Amino acid sequence: TAINMVQADYARARQSCQQMAPLATPLIGAACSAQVDAVTGRAAAAVDRLRAALAPAAGSTPAPAAERLWALTRLAETEERLGRSAAAEAAFRDAETVVEVLEPPEQAASAREPAPTPSTARMRRRLTSVARSKPAPWSATTSVRPSVLTTGPSRAFMS
Repeated sequence: TAINMVQADYARARQSCQQMAPLATPLIGAACSAQVDAVTGRAAAAVDRLRAALAPAAGSTPAPAAERLWALTRLAETEERLGRSAAAEAAFRDAETVVEVLEPPEQAASAREPAPTPSTARMRRRLTSVARSKPAPWSATTSVRPSVLTTGPSRAFMS
């Protein structure tokens, strides 16, 4: 799924999630499909699916912490994509709580970066917006093509 997402082959990514879903937990299946939905015009539905999957049914065992962490970060990124900063921040904070379950604070304190401030989140969105508006580096010249990404450095980038 990840390779298909990077290649923007969303139909294959969705198919991969559908094939994997019966073999995984419901949360993993929902998070997989939601990450595809988030970039294909169905972000609001992805948020709803993730929230439903993250809420354990009465009497059921919650999903493992690592799965909740992945789903919460998918949720936070999707909320951010929708421009819902407060909801994104809340999901990131929930994910941080799960991280503390996986890695106690005394072990993680030296490795963890400070939590992003609202201005950091705004800057991240601005940088993403600017990056999306710029042409790909290989579009400026015919001598440099996307194949350089898989074949190694090009002299065009070494000057």
